[in-house]
Amino acid sequence: MLRKALILTTLSTCPLAATPMVLAQGKPQMPKPMSFEEADQNGNGTITEDEFFQARAERLAQRSEQGYRMRMVSRAPDFDDLDLDGDGSVGPDEFEQAQSRHRQEMGERRMGGGMGRDKSGGSS
Repeated sequence: MLRKALILTTLSTCPLAATPMVLAQGKPQMPKPMSFEEADQNGNGTITEDEFFQARAERLAQRSEQGYRMRMVSRAPDFDDLDLDGDGSVGPDEFEQAQSRHRQEMGERRMGGGMGRDKSGGSS
C-alpha cells in the first residue's frame, strides 16, 4: 500500500518537476520576440528562410522545455511576413519593420480590431 501511494505521489508531481523555472518565477511572462541576432544564425547580417525556421524550432523547443504554454504560436509571423521585398532574405531593417507591423496587428486584435468593429469603433 505504501509503495502504491509513493508511486502515485511521484507520478502526480512529475509534471511539476518539468516546470521548475515557471513555478519558481510565478506566472510566466510573455517571451520576448525573437531578435534579429537569434534568427541570423550564421551571423552574416541577413536571415534566410532556413535560418528563420531553424531558429523558430529551437526557440519553441526551449520554451516548451521551460514549461511555457504554446499559445499564440499560430499568430507568429511567417518568413513571408518578414521578407517584405520578397527577395528571399531579411535584413535588420526589414526585420524591425515586420516586427513593428506584427506588434501593431496584435495590439489591434487585443483591442477588438477586426472582430466585428469598423475603424470608427462602431459595429459593422
